Amino acid sequence: ITPNRWGWALRIPTSLVNTTVNGVLWAGAGLNNTANGTNVGTLSFIWDGSYVTATFTMASGKYVKEIHIYAKDNPPATNNDLAPGQYGNLWYFDPPAAAFTSDPIPVSDTNNDGYVWFIFHGVAVW
Repeated sequence: ITPNRWGWALRIPTSLVNTTVNGVLWAGAGLNNTANGTNVGTLSFIWDGSYVTATFTMASGKYVKEIHIYAKDNPPATNNDLAPGQYGNLWYFDPPAAAFTSDPIPVSDTNNDGYVWFIFHGVAVW
């Protein structure tokens, strides 16, 4: 995202409305080098043009204790945008969870640039 923060912000085109997008959840992939990280599970999400719903499925023996989701029309641009606790969509689990599906989160392309932005962040334990 920036040189002193790592992770990925997803710029999703409106052409992917109603398409399920799948990805890997990485822990410890410093500086975005997945060779240094651990695959801790999978993420899938679907954006219907008005709401996004995300599902985290942790790998065997791995769990998530916090989930943070950034879902906005504009790219992350400020320190608050880049701080997971400031994304505005937070869930905490005690005990940690093996899987989770978010409530629908409102996000639409209000600036008509053809894109919306997502960041999916979790705190994994094992």
